Amino acid sequence: MKKFNLSDIALIIFDLDGVIYRGNEPICSAVESIKRYYNLNKKIAFFTNNSTLTRDSFCDKIRAMNISCSPEQVYTSSVIAADSLMKLYKESSTAFVIGETGLITSLCNNNIKVLNDLYTNEEIISNGSIECEFVIVGLDTTLTYHKLAAATQLISRGADFYATNDDASLPSNFGLLPGAGAIVKFIEVTTGIQPMSVFGKPSPEGIYQILNNFKISPENALMIGDRPETDILCGKKANIQTALVLTGVTTKSDIMAIPEYIQPDIIIEDLIKL
Repeated sequence: MKKFNLSDIALIIFDLDGVIYRGNEPICSAVESIKRYYNLNKKIAFFTNNSTLTRDSFCDKIRAMNISCSPEQVYTSSVIAADSLMKLYKESSTAFVIGETGLITSLCNNNIKVLNDLYTNEEIISNGSIECEFVIVGLDTTLTYHKLAAATQLISRGADFYATNDDASLPSNFGLLPGAGAIVKFIEVTTGIQPMSVFGKPSPEGIYQILNNFKISPENALMIGDRPETDILCGKKANIQTALVLTGVTTKSDIMAIPEYIQPDIIIEDLIKL
């Protein structure tokens, strides 16, 4: 691990679940620590792969935990995807969406039309003349077979294929549940086509956008997360410093098994230790 000095850090980027809260419960050390970072004049951003909620919804959840936050500080894989796709395609391009409010809102905010609003899944499947520029896939808890079929038909007609993230699973009170990556894999197997881009962690695209928006150089930024294979790898790909916190999925017993390429710059039991 490299020598770490918090005084060199101007911007701290936090993952959410497992770092700031667990489910709907705040991690007490995180609340206290973020107040301390604000008092040290650190800039704060929150970055999650969760594509289902809007920036405002995440902001409300964070504020309810007595943490200062504005929507502009929140970056989701939906926000990252929509911003990137808006730059790749002309305004008023059309997308078919497998996803929830967070993804749909992010696309609409970038003047991208949603094909789902114009046709039913059955109409898309049966009418070969219906096309769109791209299909974007995120977590969708209202997913149906016909929505999957519509997505695969559009891709076979020439639509580009993207994913907000490829997390295979997500934790719940009942154990692991299927994540966006499971849906992405269904479409890959059906079409034989892989996504052109996956925008969430560990892709560095989100951190690049955050650094640009905050006008901070990589050497003055820190990514804090609880998953080496997503949070830490994302920070390393973006060439910023990384900290692994043991309040989420990674425990002390997991540390020795972390591969060299995703070793963080520092490991802390909780944020109060930083």
